[in-house]
Amino acid sequence: MYHIYQTNGWILGSINVGEANRFLDIFTSELGLVRGMAQGVRKINSKLRYGLQDYSFGKISLVKGKQFWRVVGAEKVDDFNSIYADKNKYRLMCRIFSLLKRLIKGEEKDADIFEEVSCAVKFMAEHELSKEALSSLEIILVFRILHKLGYVGRDGELNHLTDFSDWDTSQLSLDNTKRSLLLKQINNSLAHSHL
Repeated sequence: MYHIYQTNGWILGSINVGEANRFLDIFTSELGLVRGMAQGVRKINSKLRYGLQDYSFGKISLVKGKQFWRVVGAEKVDDFNSIYADKNKYRLMCRIFSLLKRLIKGEEKDADIFEEVSCAVKFMAEHELSKEALSSLEIILVFRILHKLGYVGRDGELNHLTDFSDWDTSQLSLDNTKRSLLLKQINNSLAHSHL
C-alpha cells in the first residue's frame, strides 16, 4: 500500500514527456522542492490537467516512487487571474520561480521560504502596483529569500526589510541608496554561491 502525501504546492515549471505525461517541479509546504511525474495530464479528459498548470497553486497529492514522485491528485486553490492578466506581474512571478529552482536543492521542508513566496504572490495579486513598485517588490523578496537561506546576513540599514511579517505598499518605496545596497548584496551573494 502506498502512502499518499498531501500538501500545498506551487508548480514552478514543467517539461512534457512522451505523448501525454508531464514532469513537474513542485515547491511544497511539507516536502520542499520535489520533482514529480503526472501521467496522462495532457489528455483532454485528465482530471489533473487544470490543477497542474505552470505557476499555479493548489493542493497536491503525491506518492513516492523509486526514481521520482508520482502526482496522483491536484486541486487548484487560487487562480491568481490578476497576475496572469498583467504581463509585468506574470514575468516577475516567472523570475521568482526560476530563482527558487536554482536556490532550493533537494527535498527538504522549508516552510519559511514557502510562506514568504506565497504571501508576496498573494499581495501582488491583491494590489495594483506600478512598474517601480513591482521592481521594489522583486528586489525585497529576493533579498528576503536569500536572507532566509543564509546567503545574506543582517545589515543594520536593511533589517527592517527582513523583519516585517506582512507585505504593505509602504515597504515598496525604496530610495536609490537602499535599492543599490540591496542589489549589491543580492548580486554578491549569488556570485559567491555560484548560483
